[in-house]
Amino acid sequence: MTKNHINGILGVLMKIIPEQTTTSLIHSSDQGLKLDVGAYCFFLLGMFLAALIFHQVGLF
Repeated sequence: MTKNHINGILGVLMKIIPEQTTTSLIHSSDQGLKLDVGAYCFFLLGMFLAALIFHQVGLF
């Protein structure tokens, strides 16, 4: 790849990335609490399943 190709790709990426980050920030601010509660419940479920598997294996 030549320097012009790399600069062209970087230019396209720099144009695309800010649009996605601003829209994702606006989208997540509307449902911020729901995402946090969902992540917390998913984390608790994962810890419970990990403890259950560890108990079945005999580690704890």
